[in-house]
Amino acid sequence: GFYFNPSSGSLNKTLSLTASSNTLQLTVTNSCGTDTKNYSFNYSVPSAPAPVINITNPGNRSANVNNANFIVSGTIQNVASSSEISVKVNGVNFTNFIYTASTRQISIPLVLTAGTTNVAITATNSAGTDSKTASITYTPPADKVIDKINQNQNNNPNNNQNNGNNNGGNNNGNDRNNGGNNNNNNNTEKNSGNNNGNNGSNNGKINPGGLNVINEANYKKAIDAGNSALNAKNYGAAKAEFQKALGFKPGDAAAKDGIKKAEDGQKAADDANKANQNKEPNKTNNPDNKTNVNRRPGGVIKGN
Repeated sequence: GFYFNPSSGSLNKTLSLTASSNTLQLTVTNSCGTDTKNYSFNYSVPSAPAPVINITNPGNRSANVNNANFIVSGTIQNVASSSEISVKVNGVNFTNFIYTASTRQISIPLVLTAGTTNVAITATNSAGTDSKTASITYTPPADKVIDKINQNQNNNPNNNQNNGNNNGGNNNGNDRNNGGNNNNNNNTEKNSGNNNGNNGSNNGKINPGGLNVINEANYKKAIDAGNSALNAKNYGAAKAEFQKALGFKPGDAAAKDGIKKAEDGQKAADDANKANQNKEPNKTNNPDNKTNVNRRPGGVIKGN
């Protein structure tokens, strides 16, 4: 039907157009005669909008993580189903993604390997294509790094890093231990056994397979333990921890400074002990007259 207002002479009608050409004929008749007019309309069906991809995780489309399980997620507008979506992980087609058309949400569950993983999402419909990429860098936790190092060391029959005489860079320990041999010194720092070198530590910095790992977490742990032992005046343990840190970061100034402080502290403690021993009498009178006891400068007690 249509609506006609006699007072204004206006006519309104809603038309349902079809694609391409549409023709409207209007005829008006009264007692005086008839008039007819023809109108034509060209209707073009609008094309669907092109897809629009928005990656929400990781934010800014990049992330650094230490958990191997990661889900890339986001939204994709103007696609009917997952058949209009393709995902590639490091250039390889990945089909294990989930797209929900009703919410337009996409989820891509990943199990990362050490290093950077690149994810590319592409959506295509009749109106065009959109593509977005994301990158996730995975650094394994410290315990997994050490496990990998130890596994490589155990599997290599030529690995000599566990020998006591680590000759590659352990000169700082040789002046006390003559190549790692323990001369029965009582001081812990003299028994550290050449751990202060480029290869002298079994904490796993370089192995024969070429794996090179600088483990920041274990380095920091060793530095903190060394400082705690230093504050407690446990100089032998302090030096051992700083040497361990130096194994993770060869040439590190903080580790070297810690070793020097531990050595200086031990020397000062040894000098103080000697001074106290020299002040003691050489002979102690035993009121029971059973045994005469002499104290030697080295602290060894010998009964006569």
